[in-house]
Amino acid sequence: MGNSLRKILFSGLIFIASLSVMIVFLAVLIPVKTSKPYSTVIYSSDSTALYVFLSNDDKWRLPVQLREVSPELIQALIFKEDKYFRYHPGVNPAAVARAVLSNLIHWKKVSGASTLTMQTARLLYPARRTIGNKLVEIFRALQLEARLSKNEILELYLSLAPYGSNIEGVQAASMQFFGKPASKLSLGEATMLALIPNRPNSLSPFSASAQLLKARNIWLLRMRNAGLFNEEQTEDALAELLPEKRHSMPRYIPHLAFRLKQRYPWQDRIYTHINTAIQQKAELLLSDYLEQMHSWNIYNGSVMIIDNLNHSVVAYCGSSDYHDWVHAGQVDGLQSVRSPGSTLKPVVYALAIDKGLITPKSMLMDVPVDFSGYVPSNYDGKFLGRVSVENALSLSLNIPAVELLEKTGINELTGVLEKAGFRSLTAKKSSLGLSMILGGCSVKPEEVAGLFSAFANVGKFFKPALVKDDNPEPVTLFSAESAYLVAEMLSKTQRPDFPENFQNVVNAPVISWKTGTSYGRRDAWATGFNSRFTVTVWIGNFSGEGVPELTGAKVATPLLFQIFKRIDNLAGEVWLLPPGKIDYRMVCSVSGMPANDYCDQQVMDEFIPGVSPYQKCMHLLKIYTSLNEGIAYCLHCLPATGYKTVIYPNLASELAAWYRSEHIPFKEIPPHNPACQHVLSGAAPRITSPSDGKEFLIEKDGLLSLQCIADPGVTEVYWYINNRFYRKASVKETLFFIPEKGINKISCSDDKGRNSDSRIKVEHY
Repeated sequence: MGNSLRKILFSGLIFIASLSVMIVFLAVLIPVKTSKPYSTVIYSSDSTALYVFLSNDDKWRLPVQLREVSPELIQALIFKEDKYFRYHPGVNPAAVARAVLSNLIHWKKVSGASTLTMQTARLLYPARRTIGNKLVEIFRALQLEARLSKNEILELYLSLAPYGSNIEGVQAASMQFFGKPASKLSLGEATMLALIPNRPNSLSPFSASAQLLKARNIWLLRMRNAGLFNEEQTEDALAELLPEKRHSMPRYIPHLAFRLKQRYPWQDRIYTHINTAIQQKAELLLSDYLEQMHSWNIYNGSVMIIDNLNHSVVAYCGSSDYHDWVHAGQVDGLQSVRSPGSTLKPVVYALAIDKGLITPKSMLMDVPVDFSGYVPSNYDGKFLGRVSVENALSLSLNIPAVELLEKTGINELTGVLEKAGFRSLTAKKSSLGLSMILGGCSVKPEEVAGLFSAFANVGKFFKPALVKDDNPEPVTLFSAESAYLVAEMLSKTQRPDFPENFQNVVNAPVISWKTGTSYGRRDAWATGFNSRFTVTVWIGNFSGEGVPELTGAKVATPLLFQIFKRIDNLAGEVWLLPPGKIDYRMVCSVSGMPANDYCDQQVMDEFIPGVSPYQKCMHLLKIYTSLNEGIAYCLHCLPATGYKTVIYPNLASELAAWYRSEHIPFKEIPPHNPACQHVLSGAAPRITSPSDGKEFLIEKDGLLSLQCIADPGVTEVYWYINNRFYRKASVKETLFFIPEKGINKISCSDDKGRNSDSRIKVEHY
């Protein structure tokens, strides 16, 4: 008998061991899955859900962590479903025995034994209720317990629990039933969500509210009697009403949401830097503002706001209304390729400062100039003549900007823009010319926003961070000194693009800003920054339709100032600090150069020691003339007597020519002594038409013009065509000639013997 008992026990141990080995083998061979495809959720900087997508299987199924669920819901769920959840290994033997006995006595199912772990396994592997499937469920529950912690299993259940229709998980249910996250549930609401998963169709808050209310109150009283909640909590919960309607899932920032969903298709949680309050203000301002623009046939706009302190995008408005199907509101304007107009000019000024070409008080020429066949003009068709760098930039004059770009080099500019992430522009950089600084190129508003944030970050560019995982590295675009000087120049308010509705406002934002208007008035830009924020505004029509009123100054700048006024109450009170290398000096007010003995009017200027130009002012010249100032003498023809010394303005030939054409009086150096046989040094006449190196397609007998600019004192020039004398003319005279087919050499000599050439190619049609 003793041997038989030992054999039975031994056989039992062998069976248990074999069964254990088989279970372990099956667990390895058939691993348990621990998730389902979840809805992708886009979160704000404070973890508020901004946009929720359906899962791949068309469910509202949101992953949730215990810290995101109200403690009352967790308490109610464990009390109702599985009091011993924290203690059993996935299966509760006592509950199983009780259920089997009860069901045998009644000869039907009157009691279940499913633990929360087993229910979680059933949610992961849904199947019909059979004995075989129940055994599989137990097996999967044991697998879950072996692989996950109790908290992780609870989180999995809370993420998958069914709530009717296509709603799964307490987070989705809380949002759709109560319009709030699961962390904000009241006791009554939490009790409801603990009950519904067992009977999601028959306990619907909308179609079976009476049954749900009755069940909720029963369980509230049971939990009170068990000491889970006190009398006051229970009474308040019993008085709560059921939800009356299903709430919509959050659908904010749709343009950014779809962009990030495409960028991170494998993530169900995407955390952005969006500041909900700033985003809402920007959206409301943009929407209200464009409502006013509809009378001008302007329907679209975009806004991006960057926090300069951490280089993050805190507001992203791709359009004013995503659901405006008539005007293509689904287009993300921040990623659309547009013409920037004059928006990029500050970059050229920063480069010119770093190259030692200019300082804020330096003087530039705003007169008609032919840049190798490219003859730009200003927005209003007028010219100012001599203008300071700071005024040229704040007034957004075109000629000075093109001149600086020619001196700094197109490759320098495109190189900076390439480092700043201008992919749409740099992809075509080989075909870009001087016109790019006036809008002859393509950029995106988000690229412009990132570029201008560099001015607020001592010349360092950080790629704007859209999500919290972004960790942009700094890229130096220009020096801290040039960034500061450009910012100072752009902060001036005495300019035509200062919005009229802010001119008499006491607390108007103090910012640096630049506007832009594209050719054909299709795009209006305004980009501004202070120490805290960079804001870029684009206004226009996604259809590309131009509008006469569509200018940066008139349309975009007012909205820019409104946004700064609303998002930053301290805007301008903490301004950008000057870098340590910035110094100050007195310069001539006429030339902007360090003053000499002739400079009786001087102003203070900022400069960079060792970088900024240091040549002394030469705006006046001492000239020897006859006593009646009729002719000028050089040292080679200066007579022994009968002359005097006269101070004349030292004007560039382009400026002098413009003064003459505009009939602006100026003290002009008299012509040089005609009897002098000495060839003077100095600049030869500059042929402005036809421009050197250009190709012309004209009729067989078509005409081309001959024009030049010469130094002061030159009265006559001599034109040669293919080394044959053509005609003599005054400096201001325009001649015409019939060019030969092929290469033509054009030569121009002044009355001092100085010569210049221009070669062109002519084809006939």
